[in-house]
Amino acid sequence: MSLAALRVHAGEGGGQAPGMPRLVSVKGRIYDVTSAAAFASDKPLARIVGHEASRVLATGVLQDEDLDRSLEGISFDDHRRLEKLSNEMEAAFTAVARLAAADYRAIFGGFSTLDGGGGGADGGSGDGGDGLHALIAQQDVDGVRQRLQEDAGSINRACSRTGLSPLHKAVEEGSTDIVQVLLAAGADRSAHAALYDGDTPLQLARRLRRDDIAQALEGAAAAVES
Repeated sequence: MSLAALRVHAGEGGGQAPGMPRLVSVKGRIYDVTSAAAFASDKPLARIVGHEASRVLATGVLQDEDLDRSLEGISFDDHRRLEKLSNEMEAAFTAVARLAAADYRAIFGGFSTLDGGGGGADGGSGDGGDGLHALIAQQDVDGVRQRLQEDAGSINRACSRTGLSPLHKAVEEGSTDIVQVLLAAGADRSAHAALYDGDTPLQLARRLRRDDIAQALEGAAAAVES
């Protein structure tokens, strides 16, 4: 869904347009929040309806100028807040669409801003592996395969902003297919994510109730041990 189409769901003053469901985008996922009283037209959160609200949720400051903006310049603690809130959104609401690729790139800086930019934690070249993280965020299975073919060393590179490994990112995104691709490519199942209290990918899958992914990770562990 394009930003223009999303904004149709925000009426005058940011409230709900007549007869339209209330939709909010968080990290490029678009949720139907119509059933939630907190997003009703007379509530403060009505201002984020019809917008990409990641920056507002990350900073905790409801400013209109931060709607539809990238995450550039936010702090590590802001990232932690956003991850917590985005997981709560996913648990509470139905994701009905994803933000159109062109708008996603315009807001999040293509393959750099959403999951960080610059050199990787291991000092690697190029985008430091953050391009892989952005492909995972877009749930682009073929893109992930191609990136790993082009740069096999990115398989375990932590995101330069969030510190998440690619496997942690795939678990967070809920993509069983990408988890399988990463496992087949040799992703580290024992990595720890500071963003999630040191969870391994399996612990994160259990925390987020990603049952299919937890089973895939458990199966990979059993295969190695047998």
